[in-house]
Amino acid sequence: MADQSDRVTAQNTVVPLVPRRYDPDDDDWKPAVDTSTADDVAAPTSIRLVTWNIDFQSQRVDERFLAALEHIREVICSDQESTAIPPPCCILLQEVSGGVFPQLLSHPWVREHFTITPSSVNEWPVVWYGEVSLVSRSVPVDGARSLVFTKSHMGRNALLVDVRLSLPSSATEADSGVPEPDNPTRELVLRVGNVHLESLPLGTAQRPVQLNAAAEMLRDPAVHAGLVAGDMNPIAPSDKTIAQKAGLKDAYRGPENAEDSFTWGYQPPSRFPAARFDRVYYTCSEGLGLIVDEPQRIGVGVKTALGQWVSDHYGLVTTVSFSSKPLEEPSQDGSWVARLVGSWRG
Repeated sequence: MADQSDRVTAQNTVVPLVPRRYDPDDDDWKPAVDTSTADDVAAPTSIRLVTWNIDFQSQRVDERFLAALEHIREVICSDQESTAIPPPCCILLQEVSGGVFPQLLSHPWVREHFTITPSSVNEWPVVWYGEVSLVSRSVPVDGARSLVFTKSHMGRNALLVDVRLSLPSSATEADSGVPEPDNPTRELVLRVGNVHLESLPLGTAQRPVQLNAAAEMLRDPAVHAGLVAGDMNPIAPSDKTIAQKAGLKDAYRGPENAEDSFTWGYQPPSRFPAARFDRVYYTCSEGLGLIVDEPQRIGVGVKTALGQWVSDHYGLVTTVSFSSKPLEEPSQDGSWVARLVGSWRG
């Protein structure tokens, strides 16, 4: 893979990170790069992807955090025989409070089933809040890095984790999300970005700069496709075109002002207009397709046992897989196949 350690790109710093998973024998979180070799499992053909800003500022952050994890578990395990064992998935959290990090690292479900990036608040641009990406152990992880937005006034960055997926070689594999044991598969690298773009009107000038920088990382020749998901804070008219200008496709295909797509402004009702703050953007190398199902909202109306909103944001859930079809066309399930205009393969 291309060496991007500690380099500066477009005035942003790329910092290498070490994904880790829990070792019960040593009671420690240990480096977990290339989990497929350790676990002798094939890369899945698809992953479930969750993104959610879980609000680090409101009261009772510990209770809200645990309730958020429980809701995510219920969502991603809804089609499983066991609600304890997650399917191949990536969970992208924004606004994780530094105060709940000990709970995250000690959570039994997280310890048993996930690789975590980062594993310490000291790897965030600021220690009081940041992003966390959880990748289920059934998904091989190739590496991770933090793209630190050096001009951010709010300690923002893009958290980037490279995972491997198998290219489905049959319709059966595509439907099941699991490679057939006797069918050789091609493994491809997907870069999964977790981002919280600059907030408020004072961040308007920085949001396109930050998204462009993240998009550049998604087009790294070392990977086959990339997506970036999270809280995009699209509050200004100029935000309507920043994904397109960055060369990214929006996974949402509905009308821009459809209320059933809005993810912020209801929990609680706000004096500011509700909007589709949370989004999934993606791109793919020429000759391949990346299928991203239209995201569905999660966290709607979800409260803690004490009746408090878990977050002021709704989250999103989608399914992601590769396709050998590079054209932009509807697939049988209503999702779309990404097409890159021009080649970025080296």
